[in-house]
Order: sequence, then structure tokens, then C-alpha cells
Amino acid sequence: RCVQETDNDIKNNDPLLRRITSGLTQEDFLEFNKLYDRLDIIFQKVIAYKQYILVDAEQTYLQVAMDTMAEQFQFKYNKEYPYLRNTLQNYLKYSDFRIRYEVDKCQLFNYPLSMKFVRGAYMVEERTIAKEKGLPDPIHDTYEDTAKSMNSHIKYFIDKMTPRDGLVIGTHNKETAEVILEAVSKKPEIAPKITVAQLMGLADNLTAELRSKGYKIYKFVPFGKTSILIPYYCRRAQEQRQTLKSVKGQMKLIRREMFRRVTFRY
Repeated sequence: RCVQETDNDIKNNDPLLRRITSGLTQEDFLEFNKLYDRLDIIFQKVIAYKQYILVDAEQTYLQVAMDTMAEQFQFKYNKEYPYLRNTLQNYLKYSDFRIRYEVDKCQLFNYPLSMKFVRGAYMVEERTIAKEKGLPDPIHDTYEDTAKSMNSHIKYFIDKMTPRDGLVIGTHNKETAEVILEAVSKKPEIAPKITVAQLMGLADNLTAELRSKGYKIYKFVPFGKTSILIPYYCRRAQEQRQTLKSVKGQMKLIRREMFRRVTFRY
């Protein structure tokens, strides 16, 4: 299907398509078709159970292809409900353009807004590749710039949301949690449409606060080979500098609670 249509367009001298597909073989297009069909099976199962699926973000050299693929399925399945939610890495300098593109696109086609926000996980690799290839650094210059980007995009997106939309926010950051609460206080009707995702055992104090206010929380446990998990946790530490500070704060709260219970101070 894809091979035949693309071959016809290339034969018709579509300059943009010729540029995009330069270097690709017919076998590459066949592999793309297989990938599309396999993903379609997964998405159909998810929708049959009335759940939604998150498409994670990767390095910038993969992300454009992933965004394009996710967009195709969003056009196919997200007409009435945000089943498929693509991820925005807010440490990228172009994330400001990306979020506005997503909002404008959904409003243009009258589709529900649907996204997942994270700070980002490949800072060292992205900067190394950019330096080796003589390219501009795609990552915000400072942690504070990334935090500002994340928080401003949350405010912007929530302001545009309606009760039919969906947003997942991956964060262990107290400041970001406060931004969420403040933004939703102005539009309380969309609170059930926002989910916060966190690693199990981290930021449990924020988890309790958000849960008490009616927010859905996902606590997830990564598993796999040590050679995979150690780099994963290192990326999470780079992504969330406040994680270690929050762990210290949580230990303080735990000790305080233990003392209260042991001394029967209710």
C-alpha cells in the first residue's frame, strides 16, 4: 500500500517526497507497513477496552519519525476521545513551537487535545551528538530554563483544555505540582482529565497531596536488566534534579510520622 503510493508520487516528481525518501529502499517501505500494521493491532486492543495509550519520547534524531507515526494514528482514532497521547519533552528548545502546533492542529480538525508532558531524558547524549556534528544544542541552556518551559506549557495547555481532552504529566517536582493545582483551580471541570505519573517510591508526599484533591496518579515500577535500568535511573536523576531533595524531605516526613505514632500523639 505505502510502497505503491510512494512510488507513484516519486515517479510524478514530487520534490518534497523525493527529498524525504532519498536513500530509502522498497524494503524500507515494506518494513514501515509492517510496523504500522502491528501498532494498529495494539491501538485497536487499547480502544476496545476504552483505555488510552502513551507514546514515549526518544532522541531528537528519532523523534520526528515517531511524531509522524503517532500523528497518523491520532487522526485515525482520536476523533472523539484522546486515546493516543504523544509525549513532549520540555527540555527541548523547540518544545514551545511543538505545543502550539499540537493545540492548533487539534483545534483546526476539532479533535480532543491529548499529550503527555515530561522534562526530558537524553540531555548528555543530545549535547554530545550536537557537538560532534557541529549542530546547535537542542537542549535548554539551564535547568531553570527547562523548568520554566515545563511550567509555562502546563499552564498554556490546561488553559486550552476542555472536559473531552486528556493530559498526562510526568513529574516529581513540587513547583510543577503547585503549577498544576493553580492552573486547574481556574478550570476545575478539567481536573479529572489530568493524570500525574511518577516512579514508585518517589515524591509520595506530592502523590498524597494531589490524590487528596482528586487527581489520578500513576506510580510505575521499571524492570529489566541492570545494564538497562542503571542508565535509565541516571537519566531520571538528570531529568529531575529535585528528586534527591524530595527524598530527603520525604525521609523527614516519615521520621516525623513515626515519632507521632510511637508517642501516640494523635
